[in-house]
Amino acid sequence: MYDEDGHEYLDFFAGAGSLNYGHNNPVLKRALIDYLERDGVTHGLDMSTTAKRAFLESFQNYVLRPRDLPYKVMFPGPTGTNAVESALKLARKVKGREAIVSFTNAFHGMSLGSLAVTGNAFKRAGAGIPLVHGTPMPFDNYFDGKVEDFLWFERLLEDQGSGLNKPAAVIVETVQGEGGINVASIPWLQRLREVTAACGILLAGLPPLPVVGDVAGVPALNVARRVRECVPDRRRAAVLLDGALDLVARRRGAPGEARREPHRFAGLLWSGADAHGYLLNPAVNPLTSWRRPTT
Repeated sequence: MYDEDGHEYLDFFAGAGSLNYGHNNPVLKRALIDYLERDGVTHGLDMSTTAKRAFLESFQNYVLRPRDLPYKVMFPGPTGTNAVESALKLARKVKGREAIVSFTNAFHGMSLGSLAVTGNAFKRAGAGIPLVHGTPMPFDNYFDGKVEDFLWFERLLEDQGSGLNKPAAVIVETVQGEGGINVASIPWLQRLREVTAACGILLAGLPPLPVVGDVAGVPALNVARRVRECVPDRRRAAVLLDGALDLVARRRGAPGEARREPHRFAGLLWSGADAHGYLLNPAVNPLTSWRRPTT
């Protein structure tokens, strides 16, 4: 990027991870221009369009099917906090409970529901009203190894006199980006999954905002899969991802291009009660849903 005086900069913001192929990538730019020149629908609200169908077919063929992920896809809105709010509403609807557990130093967005599960005191104060129905727990290694992980959380869940309302869900970032670069280990995430599963609590995991590609050297979808594998269910799951445009671009690429593994999206696991998964995607604005064919 260049400022008005011609000075050159590297943009490490990268659109909070959404510009994982850079600003105005020529391949993506060409695909967008071609779409506009064909008079493609640019805004369809929650109605079906051929562009949505093309995206969902590409997403199924290049991301979900190769990984054997039986997810249901939802487009709740264009921002991360839209996806978080949708996840919280869905959890409360499914479980019939209000409480949500989050973690120290978490950041989930600036809307009220997301602020209620955010740790930063300055950002929480911006709400201007009390933030309720959220309870923080210590993140991975919060006590520098001096206290056993989940000792406090499990004790509160077991003790009927603890005062903790049984949560509908636990929401966790696989890597915290605004509370310091705090990386949740795979064993910690797996143990968290065991705790929530034993208590009938949904687990929502989110990617870090600035991550592009792999998380701490581990492809993030593989992180989600490894967490899921600690409990042998294939029920409800969710992934937050960015950079969705490249899937449609690859669909029209040269022979062999589509067979390359797409961008390794930052991911999450949501485990719940029915036979389908949920995919919460903040990168695309129109609302729609899709269920994987049973055949």
